[in-house]
Amino acid sequence: GCRAASKKNTDEYIDKVLEETRPKIPEPAFLPERVGRFKLFNGTLENLSNLKRVGPALVRCTESSVSFLVPVGLKNLTGRYFWEMDTGLPVFRGFIDMFIGKVEADVLYTRQRTPDESGTKKAVIEKFQINKLEGVKIDFDGLGPINRIASRLSNLAARFFNRGLSRALEGPVRNAINKELRNVKKYEKYYF
Repeated sequence: GCRAASKKNTDEYIDKVLEETRPKIPEPAFLPERVGRFKLFNGTLENLSNLKRVGPALVRCTESSVSFLVPVGLKNLTGRYFWEMDTGLPVFRGFIDMFIGKVEADVLYTRQRTPDESGTKKAVIEKFQINKLEGVKIDFDGLGPINRIASRLSNLAARFFNRGLSRALEGPVRNAINKELRNVKKYEKYYF
């Protein structure tokens, strides 16, 4: 089981890891492209470095590891895609701006209590799952006479932004946290 001290220090530990990680999160994160008649390209997502813990972390201790389930949140994310739609003639172009007021996710992180063969105590994020998106706004620019299809394109763009956000959290954000978690000695005082 967990010692009372390790439970007490958990939120402080998580906050310290996130504080150290924030400056290392790439800004902006680059979003995946979409090809086809309606292309989305040069997509970016900003403000990922305002990642914070938004509630108490849950801790589970076993003989071999300590696991944390941490609720995290992001506020005021902004994204932009450039788009191009080939309708034969003419080709329409513009950009799509997206604003996400609030994102909440759960992070499951496990740290080994005993060193592996290489002598290191592994610390790794096992899961980064988005639970909530609030305050999503999309603005299209450049549609001109084809505004009537904007809502369909907005839905498509929103799905792409969501996929991009998931990839950014699963990729650059997760990698930045994992890299920081390798500095296990720096955090020894928080548990054991």
